[in-house]
Order: sequence, then C-alpha cells, then structure tokens
Amino acid sequence: MDFKVRGHSKYKLKLENNLVEKYHHTNDDRLVKSAYKQKGFKSKYFKTPNVLNIERDGFKMEYISGYSFSQFLTSASKRDLDGLNEHLSERLSK
Repeated sequence: MDFKVRGHSKYKLKLENNLVEKYHHTNDDRLVKSAYKQKGFKSKYFKTPNVLNIERDGFKMEYISGYSFSQFLTSASKRDLDGLNEHLSERLSK
C-alpha cells in the first residue's frame, strides 16, 4: 500500500508488511546518505526504526506507529514533558 506523507522530497514511500520503503526511480546518493544517517540514529527517549536494507535507489526500515508532535503535546503527562525538556536541554547545550 502506498501512502501520502507531506514533505519536501522527491522520494516515494511504500508501507507493506510493517516495512516502510523509501525509494526513487534512479540511483540517488542523497537518499543513500539519508539511509545511513537514519540507520545510525538511536534515542533513549523514543523508538527509532531499524533500517534493514540499503540499496542505491532506496532503503527499507521497520514501521513504527507513533504520534505527531502536536498529538504528543496534547496527551503527554508531566513526566513525558519533563523528559522532553531534559532531552532538549541536553541537545541544546552541546
């Protein structure tokens, strides 16, 4: 199943069997660089998908259901917000 995500890239996304595929019809160095960046990104504050396969024209990663930032803010507990504040403070102080 293809799905629409608002963004500014020329890439396509496909969701199938709980895997997200991000791809382009030609080889694309920018997309490959993005795939490796995504693969290396981990957080102790939220779930991050495992990148499973990287090719010249795209990559596949796990699908993780989640909230938009506005959904998070409207449903977050004080503990959630304190954790977010701590995370942002740490990132901004670097």
